[in-house]
Amino acid sequence: MTVSALAGCAGLLTRCRRRRPERRAGRQAGSALVLVAAGLFATVACTATEPPPEGMVRVPAGTVPRPGGDQRVETFDLDTHEVTNRDFAAFVDATGFETEAERWGWSLVFHPEETANPDLEQRVAGTLWWLAVEGAYWRHPRGPDSAAEADLPVVHVSWGDARAYCDWRGKRLPTEAEWDLAAGAGNDGEGRAHYPWGDEPAPQGQWVANVWQGDFPDRDDAADGHTYLAPVGSYPPNALGVFDLGGNVWEWVDDWYRPGGAGGEKVLKGGSWLCAASYCEGYRNANRNQSAPDSGLDNTGFRCAM
Repeated sequence: MTVSALAGCAGLLTRCRRRRPERRAGRQAGSALVLVAAGLFATVACTATEPPPEGMVRVPAGTVPRPGGDQRVETFDLDTHEVTNRDFAAFVDATGFETEAERWGWSLVFHPEETANPDLEQRVAGTLWWLAVEGAYWRHPRGPDSAAEADLPVVHVSWGDARAYCDWRGKRLPTEAEWDLAAGAGNDGEGRAHYPWGDEPAPQGQWVANVWQGDFPDRDDAADGHTYLAPVGSYPPNALGVFDLGGNVWEWVDDWYRPGGAGGEKVLKGGSWLCAASYCEGYRNANRNQSAPDSGLDNTGFRCAM
């Protein structure tokens, strides 16, 4: 795994805005006007920035570590919550958008148990807990007999689906560096946190994110209160006021996993409800995951940035 998520400070930002030069009239000297201080004055006024849009927080500029040295990230706005089924339904109702999972007619669902027809199962080699389920998509996340709950994060969305939603909202997907900067704030705003909520996996013995506890993939002890997706905002936010950067769902970001798009996979960050310390600990800030941009699973979602 590469790159750690880093550096961010909470606080108010001000920016300086340059005004047009002002001409000031002084006393007349003959028929000429004397310009005060013999010329034009350029004034620079520092004014507070406008607040971020509703449902977003402002992430102050900072740096994140990269193999070749720290990378500068400019100030940006980030959704406080992962996009929910309610949010995505509004997009679909307004546009008629159809996700890639709908067009494929199936998607992958976490289902380690054997089905009634094991000879007909289609599973992913090496990760046999993923089962291809016909009719699974964001409205029916576990198959046709299931129904999406409004406050759960939307899942079974591809990178292209996520980008289309963000475009509709006048936003975009965050870059990996932006995501890292926001997650690195931890619980104190000092940056370079090991997890989005700080440096301990379970502060004071309490899990503060929706991740897997127990023997993956056979037993989830649900010490965090959930054995599946959790409603967004179920756990405390980080120092910047961002919820669920670790766990719940993997989040698409804009970047290719390898330079120049080699391999054709996009980056996922943050881990999910299926991430266990005994298997991948994907909720560490340093962790990166990757997937084909047309794929979507029942532990994959996103949030937007500006």
